[in-house]
Amino acid sequence: MKKQRSVLLDRTFVFALLATDDPAHLSAKRIYATLVDRYEDGDDLLFAASTVLQDLPREFRSVTLAPVTTLWVAHQHRVAARRVRDSVTPEVAIELVLLQRERIRTIATASPIFDRYELTVLHASAIAASDASAEGSDTDPHGDGLNSRTEPQPAQRSTVE
Repeated sequence: MKKQRSVLLDRTFVFALLATDDPAHLSAKRIYATLVDRYEDGDDLLFAASTVLQDLPREFRSVTLAPVTTLWVAHQHRVAARRVRDSVTPEVAIELVLLQRERIRTIATASPIFDRYELTVLHASAIAASDASAEGSDTDPHGDGLNSRTEPQPAQRSTVE
């Protein structure tokens, strides 16, 4: 049996999917389509925090995000998030706690904040959404949203307790 990759969809990624006027919308759509294909093939498991999913329109959650499993944020997660020593928002701190507690090593995001952690980062950005065939493009030929600017960095580790 093959090992499935777990992918956390962060707040910025989910909202880039939802907001058609977001500069990262097209890139997020492409990455999500690839993730759903991988989910259907049994290669990926998709997750998002309950704090991200709770305010979404019911149709978007039940149709577009149907393959996404909810990671319920409990009091213990909020307490651990307050102990995160990195200077991040409370939402990012909760996502860092979930990544650690659930042993998720891949994140889909529209924010550069996760570049400093030892994670595989799937970036949805306005740059990635631009024409990939443009001269000098360093977009990954496999089309999974990774490029030379988003490779995992062997830098700081989260100091979540």
